[in-house]
Amino acid sequence: YASSNIPLTAKSSITASDPGLRSLITDQVVQDTGMMSSVAVNQMIEALRNYNDVQTLGLITSATNTSNSSGVNLTLALWTAAKAAFKAQKPLGTLCFVGSTNQMRDFDLDLINSGGGTMVQGAGLDIFNGAMVDGYRGIYNGVAIFESANVPEFDASNDSGAFFVLQPGAGPDGVTLSPFAMGVWQEITAEGVRVPSRKGDDVTVTERVGWQVWAQYWLREFVTKKAAA
Repeated sequence: YASSNIPLTAKSSITASDPGLRSLITDQVVQDTGMMSSVAVNQMIEALRNYNDVQTLGLITSATNTSNSSGVNLTLALWTAAKAAFKAQKPLGTLCFVGSTNQMRDFDLDLINSGGGTMVQGAGLDIFNGAMVDGYRGIYNGVAIFESANVPEFDASNDSGAFFVLQPGAGPDGVTLSPFAMGVWQEITAEGVRVPSRKGDDVTVTERVGWQVWAQYWLREFVTKKAAA
């Protein structure tokens, strides 16, 4: 999750929303599958956390700074040029990049093509060998690489990855600062009501939260083509 709750950002400046999920967890489901009702609730909570991830990364498309390579597959050369443009914004903190599954596929392909150079030296090996999707892949060229299926589309043919920075422990009470601010009015909560007539628990999982980009110079959109040539 490339996100953090920024106490420095006034909640009044963020528009709040009330996302939630509701489901009837029946006794029959619990008995037939052996799944505890608490497990089903945890699945609902994870779905809501994923919603938060989608909404946070969706802010990439509103970035003021963009390296637009629409219609072109991601290459290490394009990626390095975009990185240089981002560093010229003078962001503070740990340099990171989040790419879509399409972008990371092309990243891997170019690592293979440059095998006589960067791969031999060991740079990019952890990224190339990593099987993880939706998570941290490794370090390349001084940048922490993340892959996420929740990276937004630029349009029907292109994805919008992004360079951004994190400052671990730089905020009040050791909070990690990032360009993506989350104002939280109410944490994720789960409530269940027993409904005997329906033989189960009517469970609702909700929260009250909002998102915004709070430091534009800490963020740079990087647009590349979805499909590999």
